[in-house]
Amino acid sequence: MLLAHTVNGGTPSATCWPHHQGRSWLPGWADLARRLGYADQAHFTNAFFAIVGVPPARYASLGA
Repeated sequence: MLLAHTVNGGTPSATCWPHHQGRSWLPGWADLARRLGYADQAHFTNAFFAIVGVPPARYASLGA
């Protein structure tokens, strides 16, 4: 599952997922939290946990 701001019909905004040379195209948790409008990674993690029931890293490791 990718959490990202969406535009026109639910597709992720291109500015949410920039390519970085020599680095995975997915941003780190702190960067993702900032891009989604959270004050910091902890606020994002708490909100994600409240909705999904597991922390984001564990959810990602489950292959969901």
